[in-house]
Amino acid sequence: MRAASLAGSSALCAALAAACARGSAETSGYETLPGGGTPSTTTTTTTGGHGGEPAHGGGGAGARGGGGHGGDGGQGGQGNQGGHGGEGGSCNFSAPNTCLTGEVLSTIAGDDGNDVSMAQGVGSKWLKIFVEESVSSLIDYPPLSFTATLQSPGGATYGLYVYVGDDGGIDCNATPLVGGGSPPSVHSEWSDTPAVDDGTWLAVEVRYLSGSNCQSLWTLTIQGNT
Repeated sequence: MRAASLAGSSALCAALAAACARGSAETSGYETLPGGGTPSTTTTTTTGGHGGEPAHGGGGAGARGGGGHGGDGGQGGQGNQGGHGGEGGSCNFSAPNTCLTGEVLSTIAGDDGNDVSMAQGVGSKWLKIFVEESVSSLIDYPPLSFTATLQSPGGATYGLYVYVGDDGGIDCNATPLVGGGSPPSVHSEWSDTPAVDDGTWLAVEVRYLSGSNCQSLWTLTIQGNT
């Protein structure tokens, strides 16, 4: 009878040990899973408790800093810590070129049709364009003209300055025609001299005046024969 009791006790201990290994109604266990998760405690009557879920990296790489020259965002953090976005770079509104090295726009006729040349950009910039004499006749010599208009984006203001040269090239030392109105525009007209090429080169300066928006574009439109 004592031997049977001892045998029963041994079997009971073995059963309890197995139950402890698996978990029981009175036993809370947890497993640590890969990934750096925080273990959690659960209670179950059939299996042992589950460890915490693998931690997810925090926010992904930080967004690129604002502005045309913004800094790159930082990398996402490890484990439960989110990454920190990088510092945004400052806006650069200075012109990347000069009057002499201005970007050349497509030629427009100043005395015929309605040619239009356009440009867009961020920050100050120099451009140049040739307004050609399209009608060359001893009996028909209409005047040449153009109208330049600059549309600034919201959050930034730009000024328009046009330097009139001649058929041989631009004149960076000329007194500029300053755009007026909203949006600012410049209009100019000159006579067609018979037997003379009255085509004219223009140097156009888009100049940053104020504002902090360096992500949206200004738009310059120059139309001939206006």
